[in-house]
Amino acid sequence: MVTTPEGVVIAETGDWSSVISELPEYNEEGLLYEYFLLETSGYRDYFPVCETSRIENGGYHTDVYNGPGDGNIIIVQKYWTDSSDVQHRENVTLQIYHKGDDLPIGEPVVLGDGVWQRYVSIGEYEPDEVYILETRVGNHSVPLTSYQLGEGVPNYDDPQEPALSSDPDYTAIQYEACYHRYEATYGRETVGAGSGIEQELYSVTNRRLGNINLKVEKEWLDGEGTRRREIQKELEEIGADAPRLVMELQFGPGSSDQYEMTRDEPGGDTVDLATYPVAILDDQGNPAGSRQEVDLARRESVSYFYNLPKYDIH
Repeated sequence: MVTTPEGVVIAETGDWSSVISELPEYNEEGLLYEYFLLETSGYRDYFPVCETSRIENGGYHTDVYNGPGDGNIIIVQKYWTDSSDVQHRENVTLQIYHKGDDLPIGEPVVLGDGVWQRYVSIGEYEPDEVYILETRVGNHSVPLTSYQLGEGVPNYDDPQEPALSSDPDYTAIQYEACYHRYEATYGRETVGAGSGIEQELYSVTNRRLGNINLKVEKEWLDGEGTRRREIQKELEEIGADAPRLVMELQFGPGSSDQYEMTRDEPGGDTVDLATYPVAILDDQGNPAGSRQEVDLARRESVSYFYNLPKYDIH
């Protein structure tokens, strides 16, 4: 028998055990699914403690302990958008802060070893009164406010509540870890809706960063090139309406419909792999176009398409 605020309830006194099997491991794009257990029934003054580990067959083993306790809890969750690059995922350290004074609440939370979520107590604070920040990945510190790699001085000391990824002006924090560069963004959602016991989930998403520099060399094997120079001269006489020969950057076959690339913008073009626009640069770091004209009067020419994004949102 268990005494609850609603009275005395007769319940099992031994341990409960359940096995859920045959869950899909990969989605239709070949990316690894990740699962976690959410307790969606029980009593508000019984505090769930979940201890989850990965087992040899790639599954999960979770022990759930329910004991009397006061205060509130939230779920903290780490998402990776790295094409399921699990071997390069390092442990991450998260800290919960109070919105009123930006002071830490409780001890840092370390996630890793293939388990990227945890129930965390926030004491008497309400979920709306707190926020989370990622402070370390492996042995590398993570800035606490918006930061672009190579620009200015990162802030490692003064925490501020991040703008969530649902905000057009969301907080984006870039940093370099042991194996890759990443961009951290933040989110919040309610899980267990309709179950009677809803939980607030605070998340940080690490998107792997990378860039490709593409150099294109053009050489004409046409003798002295007399006819080519004559064509160039005729095109110049036509003026702005004349056709032109260009090197054009394009997405490869099978690319997502969400990918976008601008053309012939005055300040240089951009590539957007369903994340945010990235400027195309030349070899000197100046804005460049996705179309670059080939000078027919020259036997050899070079086009530079630098700083191209390497990874998309997956």
